[in-house]
Amino acid sequence: MGRANVIKRVAAVIVVVVCLLPSSAGAGEIGYEVRASVHNLLEPSQFERRIDLFGTVPVVEEIWQVAGDPGTAEGYATHYSGVAANYGSIAVISEATSGGTYPSVSGPPFNPVEATGSAYGLVTIDDLTFSGPSNVIPGVTLTVNVSGYLDTVANAITSNNWVDSAARVDIRVKLNSGGSIHEFDGFRVIRAEENPNDGFFTSDDSFHDMVGYTLGDPIVIGPFTAFATSAATLELFLGVSSSTDLTFGEGFTRGSSQFGSTMSLPTTGPVFDLPAGFSVNSASANIVNNEWLNTPVGLAIPVPGTLMVMLGGMGAFVMRRGRG
Repeated sequence: MGRANVIKRVAAVIVVVVCLLPSSAGAGEIGYEVRASVHNLLEPSQFERRIDLFGTVPVVEEIWQVAGDPGTAEGYATHYSGVAANYGSIAVISEATSGGTYPSVSGPPFNPVEATGSAYGLVTIDDLTFSGPSNVIPGVTLTVNVSGYLDTVANAITSNNWVDSAARVDIRVKLNSGGSIHEFDGFRVIRAEENPNDGFFTSDDSFHDMVGYTLGDPIVIGPFTAFATSAATLELFLGVSSSTDLTFGEGFTRGSSQFGSTMSLPTTGPVFDLPAGFSVNSASANIVNNEWLNTPVGLAIPVPGTLMVMLGGMGAFVMRRGRG
């Protein structure tokens, strides 16, 4: 019942992409999207969507969705989706909770108290220029830092309770230099569920290149050959999703995808590992002599006490904070 629904909601295609492609453009681009949906049966579903694929300045976009009152025993659902991005870093968070006592609603279809949502950021840097004593630069590597974790909780308080949660991150790193493609591709999803038939169980599944990869380790692409004859484009994309269900009885469940600090170019040392005498620069990303001089963005969910003050007993509502 619940697990199939959770898997479906977190199975949307959300990827992390790093591409280096020839380009003649001279300006960067930042895009983003945040989504959140909550439902507690007694109030209508809430949904918010924000997208801007043509921004050219750093962005912060956050959505809080709440159905019901987390300060009471009645069934409630909350979801936070957030994204922050600048030229060289992205932070994203997606966290869902469902809890309390299942509302007294007679008859099927027995819809769950549920929360689901996602967030992603997209950064394009299209003025990377390599230079040095020759136009062909062999043995180049690129480092991208990724820091974050996935977490799920499912706690059925009553014997007839169904609770489940899921959190997911997809990572794809793709480098195309001179027609040669270097790629890191995979995703990880974790789940937690408790129900009267199966009891409590969890799963943690990694696929493709994520098998054996530890979240928090740098991703290194290469070695490959770069060229000083034309500008290149670097594209960063990071996305996460989470969802929770509470059906019957009383319980608590949370799914959390925490990548708020963050995916970024290296903050110390070189961005690219280049042979002696070579360098790379980008005006839009503030890369000077192969060093990224910007500060990584960061993102954090407001503490529960702050959220309760903002709620002020309003029940279902949407809070959006945007800057772009």
